[in-house]
Amino acid sequence: LIIFILSTFFVHRNKPKEDKGRVYYLALVGALILLGAIIFITSTGYFVDYVRSKKTPLVLYNSTLRLSPDSGTFNSDFDSNVSVVVDTGEEKVNAFNVGLSFDPNSIRVEDILIENSICDEMLEKSIDNKSGKLRVACIIKSPGYIGRRGNLADVVFKIKKHGQIGLIFDDDSAVLANDGLGTNVLRAT
Repeated sequence: LIIFILSTFFVHRNKPKEDKGRVYYLALVGALILLGAIIFITSTGYFVDYVRSKKTPLVLYNSTLRLSPDSGTFNSDFDSNVSVVVDTGEEKVNAFNVGLSFDPNSIRVEDILIENSICDEMLEKSIDNKSGKLRVACIIKSPGYIGRRGNLADVVFKIKKHGQIGLIFDDDSAVLANDGLGTNVLRAT
């Protein structure tokens, strides 16, 4: 609109009186074409963005693995334990493969207890105190499990050295959906 007003003013000022009517008409047609082009380009851009956002669905997996308690103070005179817990979000899950790494100079893993586990069958339960690794793999029969605070196993350990100690989930840990494809739905550890 500002460009139209300025161009009309400058063109109008330099033209003889008999050409002024035609200048207004041409300026008005030019401004309408320009305005139509701007509206068309803007609308097309919004439409393309809308179609793109509707075309590609966003899949978000919500299962998480965590330790409970996630931190604490433990006495070296007694055995301590932490639970490996799954929160599934809204997915039905039926298989778990959990690897944990730890400093073998700081703790010694004594046992992996499965009495309180939600799993129906334990496939692997291994402890390697030399390399500082433990692994738990188990399955749940169909239709699977949906829920929060699903206990997979309890890790019993003995403190060897005072200080800060960490149990870290391995990158190959997985929570598999009961979808017939074994989709790994683990979002975070």
